[in-house]
Amino acid sequence: MAAGAKVKKVYVDGSGSGWICVAVLDGPVYISKEKANSHNESEWQALLKALMLLNDGDSALILTDSQLIARQFSGDYKTRSPAMRRLKYLCVDTAKSKNLKVRVKWIRREENVAGWLSLIHI
Repeated sequence: MAAGAKVKKVYVDGSGSGWICVAVLDGPVYISKEKANSHNESEWQALLKALMLLNDGDSALILTDSQLIARQFSGDYKTRSPAMRRLKYLCVDTAKSKNLKVRVKWIRREENVAGWLSLIHI
């Protein structure tokens, strides 16, 4: 990420029942029920929604309690599932098309603001 650029902090969370939550620190909160076949699909959908909510050219630190999603997005882990691979490429393509500078970082569950907010709203 560019030195000196304001980096938005964004928390994301997805549930096995399809609920997703995106919480931009000092900004909007987005909660929605999505069609998902697994918890991991919901996590990817939450990441995709976060990327879609960012403005073109934004720099963002996206925080997730899904170690799998953080590591697959960064390329540390392979994405073997066709459904997950499709969602990963949608995320990567969205970030590129919007010229986003993003880093996806794993955090512990209890640190995830989006996880707490989704419990309150669903």
